[in-house]
Amino acid sequence: MLLSEIYDDITIDDAPYFSAMYGPARHAIVVSDLEGVKERLVEFDDCPEDVYIIEGDVDAFDDSLFEVEEFEGAVCVQVSEQQLRYSRFPTVPLFGRAAREQRLEALREKRDQLVEDHAKAAFDAQKAQRLYQAFNDFVANHVAVAFEDNPEHAIGELRSERNKVLASLNEVEGKEAEFKQAITKAKQALSLLDKLAPSIDLIEDETLAERADEAKARVDELIQSKVNLDRHLATADKLRPIVSALAADPEQFDAIEQEYKEVDEALQSLKSQSFALSNVYERKAHFGYADSEKLLEKSSELSEQLKAKLVVAEQQKERAREGYKQAQQQHSQYNQLLATLKSSHQAKTETVQEFKQELSSAGILLDDAILERATTRKQELHQGIETSRSRQAELSKTVTATELELKSGTKALKKQQKEYQELRRFVVTAKAGWCAVLNWRVNTTLSVACTSVSWRICLRESFALCRINLWVHCVLRWRMKKTCVMRCVRQRIMLIQSARYYSISLCISSCVSVSVRISSAPMIRLKQSRRWK
Repeated sequence: MLLSEIYDDITIDDAPYFSAMYGPARHAIVVSDLEGVKERLVEFDDCPEDVYIIEGDVDAFDDSLFEVEEFEGAVCVQVSEQQLRYSRFPTVPLFGRAAREQRLEALREKRDQLVEDHAKAAFDAQKAQRLYQAFNDFVANHVAVAFEDNPEHAIGELRSERNKVLASLNEVEGKEAEFKQAITKAKQALSLLDKLAPSIDLIEDETLAERADEAKARVDELIQSKVNLDRHLATADKLRPIVSALAADPEQFDAIEQEYKEVDEALQSLKSQSFALSNVYERKAHFGYADSEKLLEKSSELSEQLKAKLVVAEQQKERAREGYKQAQQQHSQYNQLLATLKSSHQAKTETVQEFKQELSSAGILLDDAILERATTRKQELHQGIETSRSRQAELSKTVTATELELKSGTKALKKQQKEYQELRRFVVTAKAGWCAVLNWRVNTTLSVACTSVSWRICLRESFALCRINLWVHCVLRWRMKKTCVMRCVRQRIMLIQSARYYSISLCISSCVSVSVRISSAPMIRLKQSRRWK
């Protein structure tokens, strides 16, 4: 059995101590008896250079056979009387299962890190290789550009042409603005003409109608022009670059077309000749070798130029690399921004879903017609608000009119109360006179019929006055807030007033007749007595 298997269950803290204590013998083989081991060792063909064998009990191994003295970070072992072994604690102990597992875990992490680094390095190498290949392709494809003519002259010509086109465009836009102003003025003129239409008969100018017709025709033309302009705006935009060509005389179109055909044929012939010349020029090397010596002389200059261009290309490569790094950084930033936007979009989507669920739980149906229903409901509410406002205005007017009528009724009531008090005093006076008449009746011989009639008249008058008093008090308590009540009060007061005046007149006439009879009774008696005498 191996010694490491016996110490397989030691802790990580004890592993350096035991590893240093056994030293090279930490991989020894433990046997119960050393007899016969030497003969078997000779039979080993494939074995390490040093094989350690220790005699001991496998089940109860005792390590006290060693004289060990522990130092700080090391041990000193007395191997024999003449030998000492000084061993330091190993940095990475491998004695014991726990130490081996820890070492294996560290090696696995290191291996994973190495694999990751290798993958990154391989990716970077592939990327660099692709960049190098792209750069080589770029140099191979565009190295001829360095020997071409300077394009600034062509750019300047194109810029001048663009400026001309922009100037013509601005001119067209100015004309369009003038047309719009003319249309606006025409609309204003139309509105003025509409206002003057009722007073056409009063205008003596006979040419006004003709001018109005001309203005209308002009307005129609402008409107038609605007319609045509709006309709053919895209075509006009396309025709703007060839305004100069369209400005040519149409009658000369055939001549221009003929010239174009002739020029085109000449151009085709020149192209064919140029192609033939270029083909011959490319094969010039096959016809004569005198120029090869000149090419050899110029090869050094060409190589210098190519070296200079290579330096420039290297600088461009560095700039492109820096630009690529910046683009990578921007790409990472944009990825972060995209992640943030996605999270915010997801949160807002969840919020919208929650709102939809709440609306669905509330009984609100979410469909395409919800906007139309909401608009219809909004219009209905606006109409209801307008109706209620108009009703409120009418009611406020009615309240104002009622308050005015109430004030006038209060004034009339006060006037009637004043008249009632005066009539009350008059009736009281009449009643007092009637009481005097009754007292006189006791001492006189008036008829019972006259007394009963006058008594009924006075009772009716008193009842009428009592009714007036009660009615007036009721009206005062109610305050007469409605117009119909005021009208009823007025009619009732007029009726009572007429009845009151009639009753009062009857009462006065009765009282006068009674008083006349009373005053004339002694005279009648005196005459009768004198007659009888």
